[in-house]
Amino acid sequence: VHTLPIPWRVATPLSEDERAHARRELGLPPSAQVVLYAGNLDGYQGLPVLFDALRDLPGVTLLVATEDAPARLSELPAWLARGTARLTSLRTEQARRQAHAAADLVALPRRSPGGLPVKLLDGLARGLPVAAVPRALAGHRGVPAVVAAVDDCPHALRAAITEVLSMDPQARRAPGSEGPRYIAQHHSGAAFRGALTAAERDALGPPR
Repeated sequence: VHTLPIPWRVATPLSEDERAHARRELGLPPSAQVVLYAGNLDGYQGLPVLFDALRDLPGVTLLVATEDAPARLSELPAWLARGTARLTSLRTEQARRQAHAAADLVALPRRSPGGLPVKLLDGLARGLPVAAVPRALAGHRGVPAVVAAVDDCPHALRAAITEVLSMDPQARRAPGSEGPRYIAQHHSGAAFRGALTAAERDALGPPR
């Protein structure tokens, strides 16, 4: 079995000024601890696990970047009404960049096995640390800037999120900076072509 890494572009680094501007635009206090979920609200994403992980976690705001209506996830409107969540768009690259700039980390729940959430690659490419359940990593272990929960339950995801947020801001960005390097090395066009060539060679045998 061969894994073909999705080619992914490393983003221009996010500056401190850009981070501060993104928070002002989204109405987030500079001192808030912001956990980003960027994606659709379909059931296979396992968002109730993330809600349970963040429930009653002091000082944390959930930023949901999606094009889906909040009503698709029954818990979301209540979180928005309490002010413990914010909703923003991810339709354009500018919107995606703003959402990531405003966040301290990307959180990845997952209900259904299989598939690689592109939000994992996007978060790493933009220099954010990631807290993820094992199911969301699709077998990618030991990835820099990723804190993997011990299992897929809310308690484990909460522990992974807390571990990231317990770092001081400078230390939090330091592991995040490893994400772009990982993407550049393991998800480049050259990495994809090399993996594809190896798969073809394995399937067809050596050239004659």
